[in-house]
Order: sequence, then structure tokens, then C-alpha cells
Amino acid sequence: MPGHVKKSTGPDPDPSPWLIVSPELKEKLKAKPYDAKKSCWTPDKATGGYNEGLIESTDGDKVTVKILTNNEVRINQIFLPSIPYNVMPICTL
Repeated sequence: MPGHVKKSTGPDPDPSPWLIVSPELKEKLKAKPYDAKKSCWTPDKATGGYNEGLIESTDGDKVTVKILTNNEVRINQIFLPSIPYNVMPICTL
């Protein structure tokens, strides 16, 4: 049972809204560009999370990453996590 839903009486509520990925979200994720050698996740200091991006170029240990929200970031290569694309969890808010 989700933590924010208080159980009153009767059976537990259906957990499928939190577990099932909608067909619209699946289509949206399939439309995103993905290249196994260029796709990466960059740390976002503002939110403490990660942004999805594509590596544009490398210059020594500096990497230029184009964030999919049309921003461009230049960071040190050691800060790029080596997380495969399919490992990151899908969550919608």
C-alpha cells in the first residue's frame, strides 16, 4: 500500500496506478534519441538528481554534454556516472 494513502476499512487499494507504465509514456520514451555510446546521465546540483543527455564531444578529460532540455553542459569526465539507460527507474509525478 502506498505510504500516503491511509487505509480505512475493507481491502487494500489497487496498486496498479503506481506499478503500470501507461502506453502514452511508453511511446514518449521510445521517441527519445538513444545511442549506447553517447547517452549519459549528468548530475544536477540544483535538484540532487540527474539529467539525461547526449555526449557531443570530449576534450581530454572534459566532456561536452547536450542535455535533452536544450541545455549544454561541460563537465569533468569522472563525474559522468556509467549507468546503463535501462537501469534508471521510470517514475512520473
